Amino acid sequence: MTLMRITTLTISLTITISSFANIYTWTDENGKTIYGDNPPEHNIQEVIPQELTIIPAYTDPNETNQSNILQDTEKRTEYTTFKITTPAHDKTIQVNTGTIDIAMELSPTLSDKDRIFIYLDGKKVIKDSQSLSASLQSLDRGTHTLFAVVRTEEGDVLINSNTVKFHLLRSSRIHKRSFH
Repeated sequence: MTLMRITTLTISLTITISSFANIYTWTDENGKTIYGDNPPEHNIQEVIPQELTIIPAYTDPNETNQSNILQDTEKRTEYTTFKITTPAHDKTIQVNTGTIDIAMELSPTLSDKDRIFIYLDGKKVIKDSQSLSASLQSLDRGTHTLFAVVRTEEGDVLINSNTVKFHLLRSSRIHKRSFH
């Protein structure tokens, strides 16, 4: 037999044998009731599991039913394209103020009910915007990542943009030292 067949046979036998294991209950010397499949020799009783009762979930007649939810979902805008166009990916930007401009493309146009959130280095820096352009000020020099998300009023994510990595260069002051 091949190794695969032996492994499959072993697993099948283990599952079959364990499904026939009995459950017992007994009382220990401290008076506690113990359940298990390996009882002591005395004072044991076999436990026969009862069938579970399954009750359907309660639906509140005052809440919105599923058909209304489906109708709202059907009215949602299905976005096909969302991308950050400025800054370009892996671009080096030299600006001493640390200000960068962001431009995005979204197709179809943004619904009145949806909002754009912009993240810089994984942290939300702009929320609840309806503009496809933004400006970030006083960024530190270094490499940064930028992405955006379109969300519904309820906060559900509808579409993510591409992630853009850019490098920000800023001049620094070098204090002259006087040597005496």
